[in-house]
Amino acid sequence: MKNKKLVILLAIVLVIILGVAIYFAIPKNNNNAQKEEQKLELLKNMPIDRMQLWIFITKKKIKPCAVMTAIIIAIRIIITLAAYRNIYLSDILMVLVFNLIVPVLIA
Repeated sequence: MKNKKLVILLAIVLVIILGVAIYFAIPKNNNNAQKEEQKLELLKNMPIDRMQLWIFITKKKIKPCAVMTAIIIAIRIIITLAAYRNIYLSDILMVLVFNLIVPVLIA
């Protein structure tokens, strides 16, 4: 009985040692040049002062929202003209508020 427990304990220890040896034998990707390139890419796009911060926010958040809002407004005007033959200001304002102003304020 005591011998059986010892054999099981020895097998468990050997499996653990084998797992640790395999873990350390796997080649790791320690490419420092690639890491430095990623850091430089991040630093290149980081804003430094308030003006650059405003430009960064405009490029990354406001511009895509504005483009999508313009496309949606154009589609809404076309659909409204085709269906009702006149344009309501509430249609344009709803699109403007919910597709441009709210996402920019949230972001």
